[in-house]
Amino acid sequence: MRKWSNRILDKGLCWILFNCVFVTVAFGAMPLCTDDAGVVEKAKYELESGCDITSDEQFVNIGFKHGLTDRMDIGVFLPLQTKPKKDDVFCPAGVCMKFMLVKDMFSFSFVNEFGEPDYVLNGIFSREFSLLKLHLNLGYEYIRNSGEKGEISYSGALEFPFKNIDIVGEMLNKEGVLLGGRIHIKDCIALDTGCNIKNQLLTVGLHYEF
Repeated sequence: MRKWSNRILDKGLCWILFNCVFVTVAFGAMPLCTDDAGVVEKAKYELESGCDITSDEQFVNIGFKHGLTDRMDIGVFLPLQTKPKKDDVFCPAGVCMKFMLVKDMFSFSFVNEFGEPDYVLNGIFSREFSLLKLHLNLGYEYIRNSGEKGEISYSGALEFPFKNIDIVGEMLNKEGVLLGGRIHIKDCIALDTGCNIKNQLLTVGLHYEF
């Protein structure tokens, strides 16, 4: 999600966004890039919008998902680069799909940039304990212009729910550690923020289900 994974577009932070923006990340619930095993409810919709800021770059991410069945959802995402200013602010858009094998425990997802062979395959494990939620991802990334055949990606995340607030953290295989939180304004609306010290990245976002 906050894969906003995990993270081609500008081959720098833009690739991070390609991996992260969909929970999804299809990647994790913002601000996480690590995905959880759940899918959007059948016939329901999910809209996420966020802003990722570094010292040199700024991106706005828009993602939209729809629950096709009780076990599958599909979505599209569009990253925009707003800093530094360019004639074309649009980064390549893409599509993502997630299929749940075991309810709220095992899933896999597929992400592809429109019109390109670049893709990410991701396996997802989630487990809820009394005081926390654990999410583990193991995936394969193929980037045509990277000069490599492809590479394995992995990440892990923890969520600590406290009434209307979630404290979250994750470790990404190449992108350091992200720490953040999520505030649930209503059952269907949440605000989030997170910080990755290694990348000097600050992310803020909005999550809306309907």
